[in-house]
Amino acid sequence: MIITFTLSIEKSVGLSGKNQKADVMAVQMRINELMPRIGDPLSVDGIAGPLTQGMIADFQAVALGFSRPDARVDPGGRTERGLNNPASAASW
Repeated sequence: MIITFTLSIEKSVGLSGKNQKADVMAVQMRINELMPRIGDPLSVDGIAGPLTQGMIADFQAVALGFSRPDARVDPGGRTERGLNNPASAASW
């Protein structure tokens, strides 16, 4: 898996996040890069709706092993670091 950019968000994205449009779009693009090809890609629309939140939670549970995914990406947090790790695609 080749990552085309380093994900770096300013504010939290997802459930109960600040959800700034540019940050949400960056997370959506990264999820689309890493997600298994069996799923439909997210619309890169800058809206952290139920589909985006669900994909964040799925990534946290499956790729990162969260027992209780919070469906949120925090700047500098474990989920953001996981989204920047190309090996995450193999475990998702």
